[in-house]
Amino acid sequence: MKRFEEFDFDTVLNRKGTNSYKWDSAEVLNENLLPLSVADMDFAVPSVVTQALVNRTTTPVYGYEFQPDALKEAIIEWEYKRHGFEMRKEWLLFTPGVVIVLLSSPLFTLLFLASLKKMIESWSSTN
Repeated sequence: MKRFEEFDFDTVLNRKGTNSYKWDSAEVLNENLLPLSVADMDFAVPSVVTQALVNRTTTPVYGYEFQPDALKEAIIEWEYKRHGFEMRKEWLLFTPGVVIVLLSSPLFTLLFLASLKKMIESWSSTN
């Protein structure tokens, strides 16, 4: 496996005109704005990622898949080697997106309700 230092994270690619939400959406067409709210990368994907995608697309079926134990074990091993942190398989949750997890989180609900309460209190005190 390549070391992190072997990847090129210094060459910045011009993403304008590539249907990039970050750079081409109407919300960010103002040249004076820097779109920091979109988690999008402006550097090339490492060649090992591209090759893995090419290899995966050679199969004729793209159905939903589960994450095999080997993936979970690799994550657990990486965390331990890199950070000395011992994880358990049952702690890992795979999701199609961060927003889905946040919206289903009890913590998000509490934060949302607390913010809503503050907004109502603020609005009530000014009217």
